Amino acid sequence: MNARKEEKPLFILQGNGSVLNRGCEAILRSTVAILRDEFGPCRFVNAPASSIHPTDYEETDPDITHVIPPEIKRWHPRWWSLQLKKRILRSHPRMPFEEYLPMATAVLAIGGDNYTLDYGRPLLFFRAIRVTLDYGKPMILWGASVGPFSREPEFERFAAEELKKVSLICARESLTVEYLASLHITENVRLCADPAFLLEPRQVELTGKERLISQEHCVGLNLSPLLGQYRNKPDRLSWLDLACKCVKVLLATVDMPVVLIPHVVLPGNNDYAFMKAILEQLGRLEDRVILLDSRYTASELKWIISKLRAFIGARMHSTIAALSSQVPTLSLSYSMKARGINLDIFGHTGYVIDVRELTPELLATKTVELLEKADELRRYLAKVMPNYARRARQGASYLRDMLKGKGLDPA
Repeated sequence: MNARKEEKPLFILQGNGSVLNRGCEAILRSTVAILRDEFGPCRFVNAPASSIHPTDYEETDPDITHVIPPEIKRWHPRWWSLQLKKRILRSHPRMPFEEYLPMATAVLAIGGDNYTLDYGRPLLFFRAIRVTLDYGKPMILWGASVGPFSREPEFERFAAEELKKVSLICARESLTVEYLASLHITENVRLCADPAFLLEPRQVELTGKERLISQEHCVGLNLSPLLGQYRNKPDRLSWLDLACKCVKVLLATVDMPVVLIPHVVLPGNNDYAFMKAILEQLGRLEDRVILLDSRYTASELKWIISKLRAFIGARMHSTIAALSSQVPTLSLSYSMKARGINLDIFGHTGYVIDVRELTPELLATKTVELLEKADELRRYLAKVMPNYARRARQGASYLRDMLKGKGLDPA
């Protein structure tokens, strides 16, 4: 056996967000576990797109190297230097993960929905494809939702040509597969599932008011400040005001405590701060509401969510934590990713509310329906979820097959 075979394979995990986004944390933890199960001992370079990175992930794991991009504030001299290079000299600084490419087995883009227009044109992420392929390394879109780019036809043509060059696209829902097929991208596409469906829960000791979660039937609710950017505004209500009305009508309709569950606690995009502002406007109704602390990790949140009677989530990975725990779940959606996952699990989108159609009355009505069917839904999820979750693990098999085809199988 040659020296290359004796080395642990090195996977670069590129483009994820901060672990303060517990969905990003869930993707990272689950991906590491899946690849170790498939390939044995592995080395990883975690190269997130965000410079915000607290120290609550496994910093001490000797086989994970964290490569955090430097934070460059607008108008700082380094910012001006970057603009000069990009706009005048037409050059780009090296991507933080490039120094590891010569030793890498493959690069996995693990950001989930980076290759969409949900947050603007994803030019940085398409550049990661080019940089990786220029080094002669396989590039995999891992557990990804892709597109649609149809509202920008010129960019869609560019994206289609670039995506055809990708070594493997592990799509996490069938709507992505269908969209890519419409662009004549099929040969490198495989249907999988989001890796976070395999996240292991971690039990925590709940204290104070939070203890009610494990003692009583409760409804969980995750609302995000991000959701307000996508809703229609015919009633001129602010998103905070509408969210408050949603909670009030829910409390008037459902005779059980409501648990507000933050799943992203990033500066400027903080579920905890947003839901705390809701709580402060509830008055006497506050007694029936529990605002969960923001300190819990992705695995701990999954365990807490598993104790709920039903769950309503704006952050998609909060709904993945619920569905994979067999908790009846209502998804509040602004893009195709939640619709696609619900279609794949249920065959319909009856448990999805598009944020553009969200009203307090609709939310309450759908929640009552969810609670009335709770036992039936739990039985259904218990039946289908094991096979569905295995799709996430199947991505590693597709990765191995692709590497074998290139003569790069590390095992």
